[in-house]
Amino acid sequence: MTDKRTLRIAALAARSRYVATLSPPERAALERALADRLRPHLAGIVASYAAFGDEIDPNAARSAGPVLWPRVVAAGLPLDFHACAAEALVPGKGQLREPLPSMPQQDPDTVLVPLLTVDRDGYRLGYGGGYYDRTLAALRQRRAVFAIGCAWDMQLVERVMREPWDERLDAIATPTRWLRP
Repeated sequence: MTDKRTLRIAALAARSRYVATLSPPERAALERALADRLRPHLAGIVASYAAFGDEIDPNAARSAGPVLWPRVVAAGLPLDFHACAAEALVPGKGQLREPLPSMPQQDPDTVLVPLLTVDRDGYRLGYGGGYYDRTLAALRQRRAVFAIGCAWDMQLVERVMREPWDERLDAIATPTRWLRP
């Protein structure tokens, strides 16, 4: 049996190879197509993520309203979400861009979730820190929240290895698909 660490390494390499085949205009067009798929489903207060490297960037779908951004509080804890402009994000854990802790904190209604792979049942393989699983579990204890996994089409897989603590996504958006598990 393959372990999750090996699957993450393979998923990162596959995504990197795929994105390397895209010209900048092709990548931009695919990210706009993702935004078009997302836009009708962004309800209430939206939490996004600051895409890095080969991740698909969902932020063309942002409305003029406030956007929340995740911030790592500490290992083993859920993420906090803070309102600020994308331009105000600063390097945080692992050089990921995040808001300053002094920015207004709020719970989102809709969460855009990064991933390495995802299956049609709504289970994702993330980066291994468990941040989004803990965060979605904590949010869902307090209120209804709609979690949307954002992916390149090639990140859809037959089945993701699951653990009891893995939180299921409510929807998956790619440049060409909108899937509800």
